[in-house]
Order: sequence, then structure tokens, then C-alpha cells
Amino acid sequence: MQPKVSIIVAVYNVAPFLDKCIVSLKDQALKDFEVILVDDGSTDSSGKLCEEFAMHDHRIRVFHKENEGVGITREFGNSHAVGEYFIHVDPDDWVEDSMLEDLYNEATQKQADVVICDFYEEGGNEHLLRTQSIPMFKNEKVLKAYLYGKLHGSCCNKLIKRKTWVNLGIHFPPINFCEDLYVNVKLALFPIRYAYVNKAYYHYIHHENHSSLTNFNNSITGENAYQACLALKSLLLNTDYWQTFIETEMKLFSFLVLYHGTLSAKEYKDLFKPLRKQGSLRWDLRLSLYSYGIARFIVKKRHLIAILWYHVRALIKS
Repeated sequence: MQPKVSIIVAVYNVAPFLDKCIVSLKDQALKDFEVILVDDGSTDSSGKLCEEFAMHDHRIRVFHKENEGVGITREFGNSHAVGEYFIHVDPDDWVEDSMLEDLYNEATQKQADVVICDFYEEGGNEHLLRTQSIPMFKNEKVLKAYLYGKLHGSCCNKLIKRKTWVNLGIHFPPINFCEDLYVNVKLALFPIRYAYVNKAYYHYIHHENHSSLTNFNNSITGENAYQACLALKSLLLNTDYWQTFIETEMKLFSFLVLYHGTLSAKEYKDLFKPLRKQGSLRWDLRLSLYSYGIARFIVKKRHLIAILWYHVRALIKS
């Protein structure tokens, strides 16, 4: 019998956090669901923990595969989902017990293809409510809201109708950065129906050892940003939203690629050439389009100073 909801969890080296996540899923008020745990080649005990959860709950299915990254892993999970609707949950986050029931009821009552809810962003001493409401929920407003960052690009606060997803040919791209933004933007290109629940159910956790400052210095970040830029460029280049993309996400990608030196000067200038016409472009990025080497030196030094100040503040507080 088809479950009402498929919950897809892409798992990779999250053993310390996995229990809280899975328990929050098992405790849902809506009981008619399946959980698909996809172990993306974890090197810690995450894979073993997944098997233990499945042994005690028939609704949990576990798949193990070689490490291929989050985009491919999310797509793998989707390909095995059979629920009427699906949602993605990150393995180091957790959700309120009424989430599935409330989102599913809203979806069926409004005949919605996508239901969006608010979420909490937590880390350290911070506990922030992120509201997602958009007037009328018209598709063009939804798409622009994703690009401008007014709507979170994640799939974790969205219940999506699987039949709509399949019929529109939506797939996660094989990238490891903004893969969820890509699919949500692609969905918004079609005349689908959105609904909104004005309540936060999802707890998006920033862990100390996974802080943005730490991840920023990972050399893979630049390559991931480059691949994400190419994917979104191919999606939006010949649409009415190309200029919006240039004004928003392309700026972020250009900075990450510049900082990590992912491309040669010529490749960088060719890819980010559209930014030259942006009047609001920050000075270091504008410089990078003409004097790549000098601009890269400046952003590297400036960020090293920022990291040093971050650690000094931490020492002072302790």
C-alpha cells in the first residue's frame, strides 16, 4: 500500500546526530510514512546505525552506496520513494512531531504540489525563526524569492507531490552545493500550485565543527560553487529570470570561485562576464573581472583576517 509520505535522508558521517533525527521522524503524529535512509559511503558508524533503526521499524528502508555526494544521493533516495508526497530531512537536523500531519493535510486540502513551512535555524546560543510567507504564492514571485534568498532553497521545509515531480521530469543535479535550490527553482518554472503553513516545524542545526567559516576553507567549496553556477546557468540562461540570477546567486558563486582559485583567470572572466554590467557589484569582485590575480590576493588576505578575528572573539568569550 502506498504511504502518504516518503521521508528521504541522505546520510554521511553523522553518527553523533543521527539518533535525534530518526527519533523525531518515528514520533510523527502521522504514522503512514516511509523513511529512506541512503548511506553515502559513510566512514563512521552511520551505516550501522541506519541498519539498527531499520531492524526495529518496518517503515525504515536502508540503502548503502559508494560516496558520490549529496546531489546524487538525494536523487537516489527519490528514485526509491513510493509515497504520495515526499520530503527531505538532513541527518543532523530534527523535526516537530506534527510536521508531516500538518503539511500533508494542507497539501490535500489545497490540492497543492508543494507545501512550504517556516523553520528554525539553530547553532550555539542562536535560535532564529525563519518565516517563508510570500503574498499570493505566485510562481514568478516564488522563483525570484528563491534567488534573492527570501525563500530558503532547501527541500527540508517543503512537502512535494511525487507525481508532479515525476511528470515534470525534475531530477537533482550531480552537484554538492545548491542542488536543492536548483530543483526548487526548476519546479517554480512550471505552473504548479503552492501552499504555505505559517508554522515552524523543522530545526536546521549549525554544528560547531560544521561552521560556515570552517567549511569555507575547504578547497572543494570552490569547485562545488563552480558546478552549481554552471547548473543554474544552464537552467535559467534563456528564461526571464537570467538577469535576476546574475544579480543574486552568480555574485556568491563568483566570490567562492575567486577565493579558492578554482578557475584560470580567463575561465573566470568568461564565466562571470555578465557581472560587469552590475552597478551594485562589490569592488573586489569588480576588480576580479579585470585584475584577477590582485583581486584574489586581496580576498584571501581579508578572509584570513576575518578567521583570526573569529577565533580571537571565541577566546575572549571563553
